Amino acid sequence: MEHRKAKILGIAVLFAAFLLASINSIAVSSLSVLDTDPSTYVIVVMLMLFVFMLFSLKEDLTFEFKRKSAAYATVIFVAYLLLLSYSRVALSSAFQSYRIDALLFPLLLTAMITALFGLNGIKKMKYLIVYSVFASPLILLPILSFDNAFARVNAAIVYGLLKAAGMPVSNAGLVISAGNASITISTTCVSLGIFAAFVMFLLPVAYLYEGKAKSKALWIVSGCGLLLILNILRMFGLSLIWIYYGISSAMNTFHAFAGQILFYITIIAMVLLAHIYGLHDVLAIPVKKAKNGKKAKSKKDERLQRDMMAAAAVAIAFGAVAFLLSSQYGTAAYAPALFFNRNTSISNAAVTAAELRSLESAGANIVEMGPMQAGYMFVLQGSNTSSSTYVIATPLPDPAQGETVTRYDASSDEHAYLLQNGVTLRSVIEKSGNLSFDVNYFALPYNFSNSYITVNYELFRLAKNASMQSCSAVNATSVGFLNYVESAIYNTMHLNLNYGNRGIMCESYRIARALK
Repeated sequence: MEHRKAKILGIAVLFAAFLLASINSIAVSSLSVLDTDPSTYVIVVMLMLFVFMLFSLKEDLTFEFKRKSAAYATVIFVAYLLLLSYSRVALSSAFQSYRIDALLFPLLLTAMITALFGLNGIKKMKYLIVYSVFASPLILLPILSFDNAFARVNAAIVYGLLKAAGMPVSNAGLVISAGNASITISTTCVSLGIFAAFVMFLLPVAYLYEGKAKSKALWIVSGCGLLLILNILRMFGLSLIWIYYGISSAMNTFHAFAGQILFYITIIAMVLLAHIYGLHDVLAIPVKKAKNGKKAKSKKDERLQRDMMAAAAVAIAFGAVAFLLSSQYGTAAYAPALFFNRNTSISNAAVTAAELRSLESAGANIVEMGPMQAGYMFVLQGSNTSSSTYVIATPLPDPAQGETVTRYDASSDEHAYLLQNGVTLRSVIEKSGNLSFDVNYFALPYNFSNSYITVNYELFRLAKNASMQSCSAVNATSVGFLNYVESAIYNTMHLNLNYGNRGIMCESYRIARALK
C-alpha cells in the first residue's frame, strides 16, 4: 500500500477510535457556546479536535504496527484508565465540574497515536495532543473567572463612546442610564467564553497554514482584537437604538442575532486576510509520491496490511474500553465550576432547608441541633443514643469531593463507592480515645437559582455491635457495575481491600443517592 493511502487510513482509524472514546464526553457537553457559561467554550475544542486530526495529513506519518509501539501504547492506555478511575472516585461530583474526563484526552490520544504511528507519531502530532488539553475548562478557569471584570471594562468603553457622541448618559458599574431608563452591559454581552471559543477555532486553522509561528500568533491575536472591536461597536449600536427607539427595539432586533453574526464574520475576515500575515496554502497537504511498482500485491504488502489491521484493532479496542467507562457520565450530577457561589447571597436558612430535604431520604426522625463551628448539626434518631446517627453538614463555596470534619486520633478500614449520580460515598472507622466510630462522608452540590454550593456531609455513630450490622444496599447492581469496578480500582490503589458495608452506610447511601 502506498504511503499516502496508508496515512489517510491511519488518520481515519484515529478519527473513529477517538470519536468512540470521547462521544460520551461530547454528549454531556452543551453543543453551543453559552453566553451565560464561559466554560462551554470546550465544545469548540472537542469538535475541532477531529478537524485538527484531518489537518494532520500534512505531516509525514507512517501508519504501521510494531510490537514495541503497541506495548508502549498499552502502558499509556492503562495509565489513562487508572487515572480516570482514580479521579472519578477521588473527586466525586467535582470530576464533572472540572471536566477531568476531557483533561485526560491528551493521554488517550497519545496511546492511540502511539499504537497507529509509533513514537515518531507523537512528535509529528504533538500540537494536536497539546491542543486537546483545552477540552477541559480547568486550564482556563483562572482567566474565565474574570468575566465580570471584562464586562465592566467593556461597559466603560461603551459609555465613553456614548458620551463622545453627545448622548446624555451616566454610568454605574455595568449599568448605563439615560433619564429614567437604563441598560446593562452584562457578562452575557462580552463573555470571555466566546473569545476562548474563537481562539480555539483559529488554532487548528493556523496549524494548517504554512507560515512562521510568530505570524500565526499575530494572526490569532489580531482576530481577537477585531472581534473585540466589532463587539464594542455592536453594543454601541444597540445602545443608540435603545436611546432613540427604546429597549424593546434594541432587544428584539439587532441584539437577537448580532453576536453570532459577528463571530462568523470575524472568522471569515481572518481567513481572507491570512495572506497579509504571510500565511498561505491553506488546502495544501503535502504527501509523499507513491513509487512506481507492480500493481499486484506482494507478500510484503500483504504483511503490511495485516500489521495495519492489528494497529487499527488496538486503537479501536482502546476507544471501546474508554467508551464503556465513560458511559456513566450521563447519569452523573453536573455543576459548572464557575457557577459556585463565593458570596453570601444564599441564606443559611435556604441551605439548611436543602440539607433537611436530603436527610429526610434516610427515613429517620431528624432533630436539628443547630449551628456549630464545623457546620450545622443534625441527629438521625435511633431507638437509643448509641444507635442514633449524628450528621455535620458544612457548606463549601467550591466543588469538593467530601472529607471528614471531625478530628480523630486514627483511621482504619477506609473504602469508597462511586454512586450512579457521580457522588463518592466514603466509609471509615475512626478512633478517638477509647471509642471507635463508624464514619461516612460525602459531598453534594446544590443549585440555588443557578448559583451552586457544595455541602459536605459527615455521618458518624459509635461502632458497637448494634451498628455493625451489614448493609446490603451498596453493591455492584445499585451503584452500577462499571462504577463498582472503578471504586475497586481506587480502593486497591489505596491498599484498602475490605469492602464490608456497615449499617450506617445504608443511611448515607439513601442521602447521597437522593441528589438529582
